[in-house]
Amino acid sequence: MKLLTMPMLLACVVGCGSTARVETAQEPNPYAELLEKEGWQKSYKRGAEILQELSALSPERRKKLDTAAYRGERVTFVGGGAPPGGTNDLITEAGFYLRVVNNQGKDLRPQAALWEVLVCGEILQVLPENKIIVLEVHEKDWLVLAAG
Repeated sequence: MKLLTMPMLLACVVGCGSTARVETAQEPNPYAELLEKEGWQKSYKRGAEILQELSALSPERRKKLDTAAYRGERVTFVGGGAPPGGTNDLITEAGFYLRVVNNQGKDLRPQAALWEVLVCGEILQVLPENKIIVLEVHEKDWLVLAAG
């Protein structure tokens, strides 16, 4: 039984990992066309900058960062469904938990076991110690990239 449990656990951990895509000089942004169509290039770049800034904080700076430090900034992220999967919440690059708040109270998730979305919204709060970003999103700003 243990022999079956370990590979399944490993597959789950690997499969539930970050959906981060690292761009290199040789590899163009796979979302460039969609970002341009939606007018989200600037907010996508800013979202990546914020994730990088938060990831680089020392433990002491994480504790001292004001939760409203990025409040009101419009950002775009790519993410996949966050476990346990019963909410609109996402796991995004660098392992941040994106708490998605939707004023309409709608379930924005596709009806699939695995999915990835491009989401644009306004930051309400950042909790760097817990790697949590609270983002207010409107239904029109939730685009499904893949579902399976």
